[in-house]
Amino acid sequence: MTENMEDSSSSNDETSLIDEDELKKFTSTLDQFTPVIPETVTKYYMKQCGLPTEDDRVIKLLSVSVQKFMSGNLEENKKRIFFILFSRHY
Repeated sequence: MTENMEDSSSSNDETSLIDEDELKKFTSTLDQFTPVIPETVTKYYMKQCGLPTEDDRVIKLLSVSVQKFMSGNLEENKKRIFFILFSRHY
């Protein structure tokens, strides 16, 4: 199994899946963003789920992802509530 992983990683060296400039731009954008969910909270729950890491980029990326997921759900539920409340005829 590890031989297959090593073989696939050596073939990826020739053709990169992502452009280095795009990765640097994304990383710098991520560094400038402060997520609502503190990174210590994300790190705690990652550890509780069996995903301990010390890589701050991974922790921040997960914090931002969870924030985006939650804000999307909250916005959708807000629209549904307004629709329910204002679609009633009194």
